[in-house]
Amino acid sequence: MSLESDIGTLVAFSGFPCVANEYNGDEESYFVFTTSTQGLFFADDRPVVEREAVSLHLHCPHSLNTVSLRKQIKIRADGAGFTWPTEQNLSDKEGQHILFEFEREVDVDGQLSGGWAG
Repeated sequence: MSLESDIGTLVAFSGFPCVANEYNGDEESYFVFTTSTQGLFFADDRPVVEREAVSLHLHCPHSLNTVSLRKQIKIRADGAGFTWPTEQNLSDKEGQHILFEFEREVDVDGQLSGGWAG
């Protein structure tokens, strides 16, 4: 599976749309994510492992109680082989905006490498 599909699977339980980079739909509650990668542990000028970092943004109305949802995202990310997410509240008068950041390491051939070595 790809990183993008793994992120979609991670939040599918919520029923909210989840898209990369920019959401242009009509739902009040949705996820947007961005990703970055970095090669690690080089051998013969080639990385052996790649770190995949995720910034997952939850946008929803202030009226939505997100306590359980936020906890489930952390538990599911950890269970899917990512690091335990950090959580930052970026909410404003427009609504809730919660940022989760987490990462994982994969072998260059795409297999999970067994954990973060940071």
